[in-house]
Order: sequence, then C-alpha cells, then structure tokens
Amino acid sequence: GEHHAEALVRAIRDRARAAGAPAPRFVGLGGWLGGPHRYNEKYGRITIPGAHSHLDIGAAERDAWLACMREAIARQPWPDDFKDYLLRALAVPAERVRLVCARVRELDAAAPST
Repeated sequence: GEHHAEALVRAIRDRARAAGAPAPRFVGLGGWLGGPHRYNEKYGRITIPGAHSHLDIGAAERDAWLACMREAIARQPWPDDFKDYLLRALAVPAERVRLVCARVRELDAAAPST
C-alpha cells in the first residue's frame, strides 16, 4: 500500500515536472491503495470529487490526468494485472470528479446574478 503509493507519486511528480505542469500532491493515495490513511489522520475525511469541485475539470483534464497516471503506473515494477486494475480503479474517481465539476458549472450558470 504505502510503499507502492510513494513510488507511484514519485513517478507522477517526475512526469508532471517533465511536462512543465505543477506536481500534484496525492497525499491520500497511500490509504486509497490499502496503506495507512495519513491524509485522514492529519486533515480528516474528504470526498475526492468534493475536494476538486472548485476546479474546472472536464473530459480533457480527466483524460490528461489518466494518461499521466497510465505512464507513471507503466514505470512501476508491478504485475501487469495489478497495473490494469489500478488504472481502471483510478478512472472511477476521475470520472466522478468530472461529473461534480460539470454539475457545479451548471449550477453556477443557472444561478441568478446579483
């Protein structure tokens, strides 16, 4: 769990820096992968979509994030079936984040201006 998460986060940060993008934090990934819930211990529980709802994340951003994850996962010395599972599993919260962000944009657009 935690060891795999740390290796994956390092690979993601390396990939982001190489692309000139900000390095993501991913402080909760260890718990998500079955390790200790360090984020929860320090900050309390969150929902991943809710934590990203202030951002403008559409299909292109979701797909870019998943491509970055795919590349970082491919660099890990893990069995291929685990890599495939992990990428499929990460696609679920990625899509939920996109849906929540889209709903927030819809509500903002429908809100009467004051």
